[in-house]
Amino acid sequence: MVLKIRSFPIKHHDSRAVTVIGAGVIGLSCAWQLVRQGYIVTVIHDQPIGTGASGNAAGSLKPFHALQKGNKHKLQLQSIWSYPEFLKNLAADSGIPIPYKQCDRWVVYHRNSGWEKAKRAVKIANETWPTQPAQSISPNIDDYAGIIADSKGVICCHATAIFDPSVMLRSLHEACLRKGVIFKQEKIEQLPAVRPLVLAAGAFCGKLLPDIKIYPIKRQAILLEWPVSDKSPVLPHLIESGQVYLVPWHDGKAVYVGSTFEPEAEFDNTPTEKAEIHLRYHAERLIPELENAKLLQRFSGLQSRGAGESTLLLGEVPNHNGVFVAAGHGGVGFCMAPITAQLIVKDIDKFNQQ
Repeated sequence: MVLKIRSFPIKHHDSRAVTVIGAGVIGLSCAWQLVRQGYIVTVIHDQPIGTGASGNAAGSLKPFHALQKGNKHKLQLQSIWSYPEFLKNLAADSGIPIPYKQCDRWVVYHRNSGWEKAKRAVKIANETWPTQPAQSISPNIDDYAGIIADSKGVICCHATAIFDPSVMLRSLHEACLRKGVIFKQEKIEQLPAVRPLVLAAGAFCGKLLPDIKIYPIKRQAILLEWPVSDKSPVLPHLIESGQVYLVPWHDGKAVYVGSTFEPEAEFDNTPTEKAEIHLRYHAERLIPELENAKLLQRFSGLQSRGAGESTLLLGEVPNHNGVFVAAGHGGVGFCMAPITAQLIVKDIDKFNQQ
């Protein structure tokens, strides 16, 4: 998906200017929230809006495992809980509502260790998450008996949601334009001298500023036609194992199968037949009816991951006054867009008060 760039003839009289590098979901969300707070925002990007990692997203909001610790996991949960309000405000500013639907996610476990840990996580989720019940053990899966043929058990997460990522990107772009954000598509060879500056270019942030320790992870996915039958007219919910996840697309008439994990590919995001074979094999292991399903589309993008102690890079870059980074989301960029934008606005407010 490629969005056509437009600019509204809005004149700014405020001196508070911020430049954002990158026009994926993180860059657009930061730009939108900044302009809502009265900043004059310019977004610079060298690829069309809606391409890159954001243009290859599955469009699912999947809470992290309730036993997982760390700042990234905590922020991801906060961000997901704030999504309904985020989408409501976005639709109001853009005039483009984003289709959003809560649905179940079945997580299949094939190892005893993972299954025992998952059952402990269910108890914590049901005690602490706002969606109640948050999770349940071994849902009624008689319609998909093949799923549990060689599994230890299944956890059903009721706090999952799906949406159309292409519509969300279009809505963010439109909201930015209506609020007066300026878009410039140009090749970025070096770090602009303007401050404050937000780097939201994913794995490419490190190329602009080598002090940012970040690397790309190639992720490939495929879109398959759902094998319609009287028994299963559509795919009603997400299903995942340790190898793949299946997300309903087009009202359940297609299934997004993701994804590979290829850090060794570096910046090569060429789709491969090997990846398709891998994804098909594990999708068919979950849903045998997907054998020989028609291939509708291939996806390949570069996600980013911090190389230090924290894989998430969020905040002012040490020794670079006024340069802020919002990257390293590693596959949960859409999930974390609301909280990322909120924290970047707070950091820039604080910077301007110095």
